[in-house]
Amino acid sequence: MRIAQRPEYEALGSVIREAREALGLTQRALARQSGRTETSIHKIEAGTQRVDMVELLDIARALRVTLEELSSRFEAACSALAS
Repeated sequence: MRIAQRPEYEALGSVIREAREALGLTQRALARQSGRTETSIHKIEAGTQRVDMVELLDIARALRVTLEELSSRFEAACSALAS
């Protein structure tokens, strides 16, 4: 199955995008602060790129949330998919 076909990746991307926008950050700013490229952030938010735990930790820190908080938001978004 391709990544784009997994709604969970899109849900994670939405969670990251919402957190980024709540801080008023651009994708470029988030990329710089998390040590990623702008293209990578764009793909993550679009749900077309996988993210490992270390990358997710870097992104969470740049978003000023804990990994636990980001995970909780992601889980809520996935639960909404199932309903």
